[in-house]
Amino acid sequence: MSQCPHCGTASFHFLRKWSIGPVKTVRCRACGKKVGVSKIAWLAVGCGAIGVLGGLAVESFYLPLVGVGLSALIYYAFVSLVPKE
Repeated sequence: MSQCPHCGTASFHFLRKWSIGPVKTVRCRACGKKVGVSKIAWLAVGCGAIGVLGGLAVESFYLPLVGVGLSALIYYAFVSLVPKE
């Protein structure tokens, strides 16, 4: 679980962090302050989009899975939570 940058509570599981996205903010369940993700999230979104669109273009089943998997890996390993207030 990821920790809130405001209060330090581990209140963001992976799917909740992944749902934030590079332009959306959510409130921490513990302290109620707004939290977003770092700019590297754009890279993760781009990898997922390229994989899905590329898979549709070449009619591949595996390319979208690779794109989404790479997106999830980047989010898990490199995208950090940042305060937005």
